[in-house]
Amino acid sequence: MTFHRLAEYFSQIEATDSRLAMTELLAQVIKEASVGEAGKICYLSLGKLGPLFNNKEMNIGVKLAMDALALAGGSSRPLVEREYKKVGDLGKVALKMFAGSKGNGSLGVLNVFDSLQEIACQEGAGSRERKISLLAALLRKAGGLSAKYIIRIPVGALRMGFSDLTILDALSWMLGRNKDSRGEVEKAYNIYPDLERIMALVKKEGLVGLSKIQSTPGVPILSAKAQRLNDPQEIFNKMGSPLIVEPKLDGTRLQAHYDRDTSLLNVSPLVQADLFSSPAPYQGHIRLFSRNLEDMTAMFPDLCAGLWGQIKASQAILDGEALGVDPVTGNYVPFQQMITRKRKHQIGQAASQTPLRLVVFDLLYLDGESLLAKPLRERRSLLEKVIGKGETITLIEQENSSTAADLAKRFAKAKVGGLEGLMIKIPNGEYQAGARGFNWVKLKAELDTIDAVVMGYYAGRGKRAAFGIGAFLVGVYDNELEKFVTLAKVGTGLDDSQWQQLKERCDKHRAKDCPKPYLVNDQLIPDIWVVPQEVVEIRSDEVTVSPLHTAGWDDKKKSGLALRFPRLISFRNDKSAWQATTVLELKNIFKGQV
Repeated sequence: MTFHRLAEYFSQIEATDSRLAMTELLAQVIKEASVGEAGKICYLSLGKLGPLFNNKEMNIGVKLAMDALALAGGSSRPLVEREYKKVGDLGKVALKMFAGSKGNGSLGVLNVFDSLQEIACQEGAGSRERKISLLAALLRKAGGLSAKYIIRIPVGALRMGFSDLTILDALSWMLGRNKDSRGEVEKAYNIYPDLERIMALVKKEGLVGLSKIQSTPGVPILSAKAQRLNDPQEIFNKMGSPLIVEPKLDGTRLQAHYDRDTSLLNVSPLVQADLFSSPAPYQGHIRLFSRNLEDMTAMFPDLCAGLWGQIKASQAILDGEALGVDPVTGNYVPFQQMITRKRKHQIGQAASQTPLRLVVFDLLYLDGESLLAKPLRERRSLLEKVIGKGETITLIEQENSSTAADLAKRFAKAKVGGLEGLMIKIPNGEYQAGARGFNWVKLKAELDTIDAVVMGYYAGRGKRAAFGIGAFLVGVYDNELEKFVTLAKVGTGLDDSQWQQLKERCDKHRAKDCPKPYLVNDQLIPDIWVVPQEVVEIRSDEVTVSPLHTAGWDDKKKSGLALRFPRLISFRNDKSAWQATTVLELKNIFKGQV
């Protein structure tokens, strides 16, 4: 497929607000593409060069892109910058600059993908100039419409209005002009979240090809998620008896992949360059992933060392929670202190100030065998044999509970002990990769926190005028509508530095217009729109009914759900927008209050 043909599809997708029309267009693209092109097209449409766990960042900002445009079009940087300030979109600037150029009509999708990958690989002295030269050369080959979309990809401004999940819908639609196959496709993706691999198998063999998808060390499995309930009796009604009870820890979710014998797990040069004066014995054998598939290996060398010394297996995939430990008292530190360990520099110093402990609660893979379908009791029994003695890697405590009264007592004790709640699990439940089912339920206090997505912000007044931000709009995802819906307008809970930080974060993801997957009441339109990227933890006094907010909207009652007295608690760097609180969870919290 030529890139010009793909650009024509992009233009049609950009012009529609219909989710169904968008899905149909994506399905046509996938069908028309070759086996080798389909997956790469999907990643280009998402503005990436690979899956989240193995994506090569292009590291091209707007300024570098403007320099490349000026070089490619024989113009000057000030002229390009002036035009960009006028229209606010480098794609439109490129389209205008190359409007009379058809470029190389045979420039293929794979040519563009390979060129962007070459640009991403430029590092070290002179890399900026090489990136400008390579991007300019690609733009000259592209011509008007193609250049419009090519320049948007590296600066993260393609914004077609969909995610990986929409692409899975499109793949199902390609197979049968409906979403009947979506469940099978998504199940495979949850185990092996690489669109290129999924696309190639389905394009070659149809749905039967997905049977080849298996858990693999080095490829993260989408984390199982828990439903949220507030009433112990309702938990037993939903889950049965007896149940397994675990403390709900306030850390960061980590999935540890361990492969002692085969060294199949590659690590980035960052590990070798910044962490070790000499290669560590576990280098290349261990990878750590966050719940949103980010590779965290380089940031946590202490956990890698602990895994290497304590795991008694050839291969294993562990699910757990990383917590910071006070080196003086031995107590766990608050999440906001622990999260300071997420860094690319001065890692050794941070590790000594806040050492980590990985509290493991599940075993997903062991010595060549996937354990996802095994009952929790069996997975736990194997896990106890796999983790050897040591202080860095520990097992979560488990207890049994058979009555609502007993569970209520344990919950009260957990709150007194400073825990944020309990995790309740079905003993015979399988591991539901990527799903939010009732095999796991979290029991938390009614005055709970919500993980919400920042959808936009409002200009500041008074003292906050200096910050350029005075309040921000947050929402959650509605799986049925496939939209982000609003929940609260937040203006409290931030100190001066947090207001500045929030604005900086939001400005990196500004959108000229309301992003397609948003459903917002006209009375709540923010001054600046933000694409769904930033996740924040919000506390409120309660979930209440609102005539303005669209979360859980009821047409008959003409009302939705909102947060009463919302305030910011923290930035959730460990979660993506699609992993934030859902409308269903919000409804459960509201139900538990009334």
